[in-house]
Amino acid sequence: MLPSILTRLQADVYARLCAVPSLATANVIIDDAGDIENKVVRGLQTLSESTGGKRGLAVVVFPPEVSDADENLPGPPLESTIEIQVVEQVVINRDEASGTGIRSSTAALNVLRALHHAHLGDVLLYAGKDPLKVIPVKPGHVSHGLSLRFRLDLDGQTKCVTPEPEIANDTLILTCANPAAAIWYATDGTYPAPQTGGSSLYTDPLPLADGGTSQIETLHISGYPQANGVVSITVTGNGINGGANTYTASITCTPTKYHYPSQIAADFRAALAAESAITTLYTVGGINEEVTLTRTIPAANDETLNIGHGAITGMTAQNTSTNIQEGIAPTPGLAAGDVIRTAAYAPDILPSDVLEFRLTA
Repeated sequence: MLPSILTRLQADVYARLCAVPSLATANVIIDDAGDIENKVVRGLQTLSESTGGKRGLAVVVFPPEVSDADENLPGPPLESTIEIQVVEQVVINRDEASGTGIRSSTAALNVLRALHHAHLGDVLLYAGKDPLKVIPVKPGHVSHGLSLRFRLDLDGQTKCVTPEPEIANDTLILTCANPAAAIWYATDGTYPAPQTGGSSLYTDPLPLADGGTSQIETLHISGYPQANGVVSITVTGNGINGGANTYTASITCTPTKYHYPSQIAADFRAALAAESAITTLYTVGGINEEVTLTRTIPAANDETLNIGHGAITGMTAQNTSTNIQEGIAPTPGLAAGDVIRTAAYAPDILPSDVLEFRLTA
């Protein structure tokens, strides 16, 4: 559990720094697969759209480290740190045309402002005493590093207001008190930000999943056989009997066996319940004089579904049943148990804290 939490924290810190306006021209790099030195070299020398066509400054997010882990404690231990290093290639970075113009020391302070007392999901970051330090690097370069710990929340810098969730009209509504804010959300555990692939921009209320409604069709039996013979019951509907769309069952009648409509209804139910042509799609039920079919899996209403029976002495044929509950197909959407992470972004201020919550039934 701990490695996954630390990996997520590193990704969250990376995404948050990518979204900080004062670092927009810096190349933010995540150390997630080794070869970090080559990544930094490329990041310092390569012009890219993500840095506004600038180069010469890189910000590296290293994996968090645990100093005093207690494996019996749930969640991440408090005594943990994450390191960020800012590297400047001086000649390139201070070029008026292509350089970022942001010095390493300034960028390091911008990183500190963005992460100090930041609440990333269930992790709180803070900077200890003297968090910034100069890191020796090869000639022509300047580098600053800073270390942040997982600790208590502190009074923050100016940042966007955290979104608030509300359930209404079978939808999840996200709002932010800052009218200029753009709200981002994620349902796959990633950091909610424009730079992360698992995030989406919130524009409209998010629908909640609806399981749909099962169609119910009922035939009411009247009369009972008063002569020997065979009487049939026929079901028609889409997909019945392997696509034939109709199925007929018959029962042999004698006046001595049937004295009430409920008796023949019971045998009709038994005849249909014994046939997979019917039970693959419907549950057979009903009480007294009723024969009822209930769709096993909710689906859109089948207007062709019908139950009818033939004629025999004492019973008039009934060709039409009653649709007592229309079928409604399930609708996709958020479901109970889904974990939502959301954050808000507004111009010229820091992103909001991340709100993480789980939908309940």
